[in-house]
Amino acid sequence: GDIKLPFKEFEEDFELHKEAYPDNEVVGWYCTGSKPDNVHSNIQQSVSRWYASYEGKKLTKDALFLLMNPGAKMSDEALPVQIYSSDLKAKKYKIGSDNAETVAVVHCAQEGVENQKGSK
Repeated sequence: GDIKLPFKEFEEDFELHKEAYPDNEVVGWYCTGSKPDNVHSNIQQSVSRWYASYEGKKLTKDALFLLMNPGAKMSDEALPVQIYSSDLKAKKYKIGSDNAETVAVVHCAQEGVENQKGSK
């Protein structure tokens, strides 16, 4: 059946976020699981309808769905995520970072090492 999502409450939160971060863009939603199923399909349909009707704009034309697989084995080659288009077809993606993000990650990693207890 049709999934009922609390879009009114989401729109209120979204408007507040948009005021604080006017350059951000909503591109879709996420969930956990190993592969898309009927529930994901129903949610994607609801989100896509909301995207089409939302008056506030600042949305991509196609709601993306990010599926995070908590049961996947981690590897250096791939993250345990897949991105799907509005029709739940898998999309290719590339993850990148800029220098500021790299510096922040390195700083967090160094901070964690420095705060460890025990012998160094």
